[in-house]
Amino acid sequence: MGRSFNIGRTPSGTPNSQSIAVTAAQAFKKGALVVDTAAGTVSECGADPVSVLGVAMADAFSGLGYDMANSPTVVTGRSNETVIAIADRSQIFTCRGVNGATDPVTPLQTNIGEVYGVAKVGTDWVLDLAEVTTTVCEIVDIDVDLKIFFVKFREAVLALP
Repeated sequence: MGRSFNIGRTPSGTPNSQSIAVTAAQAFKKGALVVDTAAGTVSECGADPVSVLGVAMADAFSGLGYDMANSPTVVTGRSNETVIAIADRSQIFTCRGVNGATDPVTPLQTNIGEVYGVAKVGTDWVLDLAEVTTTVCEIVDIDVDLKIFFVKFREAVLALP
């Protein structure tokens, strides 16, 4: 598994996060981009998302009571919630970048300030430097040695600006 989205920097030192119920039949992994639904739950974003609530900090349906060894047929008291790091104006996330056949892309100083879309590669969500039409993230910093991009979600895609 490669590097998916994760919390990078927060202005207060504490991530803006919330525990939210997951829509039935979701199978997203930690680091997935999620969107809120009309029912008040979260689902994994589709390709070229126009709205992003945040980044899942755990797999869907992986909380207490799920996947227990020797679990009985019926388990009560399970929570179908997962923690979401909320995408807002100030929270910065880290991710790897891809560009066609190049994975991962080595960040360049000139990338700072550029905007790109996102893509799902396997089970990982990544910054897609080939996507310049449906842009989702702005690069605010880089780590060349670790090949990491620090990004903020663009105002236009924030579900909770």
